[in-house]
Amino acid sequence: MPAISSLGLYWLIDCMEDFQAHVDKKDLYWQIVAAISAPVTAAQKSGKPVTVMLDDFDAAASLYESSLGDAHGLVSLFRESIRSSLCPHVMTGSAGALDKIFADHSLIGSTEQMRLGPLPEDVAAELFGAHLANLKIAPPPAGEAKFLSVLKGNPLYIRNLAKAAWKMGKKALQEKDLIECYSFDVTDGETAFYWSSVLSRHTKTPEERRAALKMLMHALEKGGLEDSGRLSLLSGFGRAETGVILAAMQASGIVRDRDEVLRDFIRCLHMREIEGRDAGYARQKIETAYLSQSEEERFELVIPMSSNAELVVAKAVEQIGKNRNLDDEFLNYLQLALIEVCINAMEHSGSYEKKVFLTFITRPDKLEIIAENAGRPFSPEGRKEIPVEEKLRMGMKRGWGFKLIYAIMDDVKVERVNDRTRVIMKKNLTDKEESQ
Repeated sequence: MPAISSLGLYWLIDCMEDFQAHVDKKDLYWQIVAAISAPVTAAQKSGKPVTVMLDDFDAAASLYESSLGDAHGLVSLFRESIRSSLCPHVMTGSAGALDKIFADHSLIGSTEQMRLGPLPEDVAAELFGAHLANLKIAPPPAGEAKFLSVLKGNPLYIRNLAKAAWKMGKKALQEKDLIECYSFDVTDGETAFYWSSVLSRHTKTPEERRAALKMLMHALEKGGLEDSGRLSLLSGFGRAETGVILAAMQASGIVRDRDEVLRDFIRCLHMREIEGRDAGYARQKIETAYLSQSEEERFELVIPMSSNAELVVAKAVEQIGKNRNLDDEFLNYLQLALIEVCINAMEHSGSYEKKVFLTFITRPDKLEIIAENAGRPFSPEGRKEIPVEEKLRMGMKRGWGFKLIYAIMDDVKVERVNDRTRVIMKKNLTDKEESQ
């Protein structure tokens, strides 16, 4: 109190005495209101902006003052505080859960959602280097840090990977060290702890956790969670209970695309909790997969949507095929199929960019080709199929591409990402089965 008085912060003494009065009365509701209002009071009395940062704000929806029963959780209690221009509130949490919370009548018109994208590649590398420097670990050479792209510029994953290197006693890092540290992180490190905690927070019993994990693994293998009947069989619960578990997972943020780190965590956890494998087995599987990928070559090509541009693609495929000693017949079919994909994008997408983006990824055991363009959605299932005999009778030279793709590739996926259509084609280059 003497220190506060010497600074002339008499209003702060009033705040503390008011709060103590609520404590003495054991009035929990007004204690919470006083705590929530304190930053606003400080801003108004001092005339200086005060920023309030609330992590996992979606958890506020599940906290109740049962004796009063006047609100669903604590969300509505922030209504007056967040309206102060001197006291901006930054609330973070699961996107799925925040969507519902920000629709609360008490917050409508007072909040704005911001979705944070990944850090740029150079900034991500600098951040990782800074964490390593603090831990006195030598960073990997520039050419040995390609693996960091797996983290997709996520600051949490970047920090956790650095801490995994420290926990493993690394003094300097090469590409192989990064992969070893990563496998530790998604199996036993802080990333594993984080996502395991999220899963536990949104499942009430060990049985629900196992059911959720089975459904998540199913989503990885099948590309989604739409088949409710199949999910119910997997979970061991009825459809209604399965729906509740699924809704909880979606609200938690653990169901999302293009997060390879999260996918690897799910794979590892499934191996351990469902298959009964040990951590060493899971880590070995992750390391083997990425060590083989580290031998990959990646080529990117951007072609304009102009006449004969697709012929450039054919030449590029021809050169890649020669480098990998691909079968001539397979290569010819692949060229025809890709030409069809590119022409289809040029003629039907209505793309404002007028470009097709192609990525060729070759590994010792696999060829992957990704074609992407902006514009109208496209789905092979929506195409009107014309019988082969009719095509031949009409002398049609077009319309064979996707038939060829499905015939010669081992996996074909068409997906919509924001305003872009992406076609992903994969071909196994070896028949060697994985040893059990």
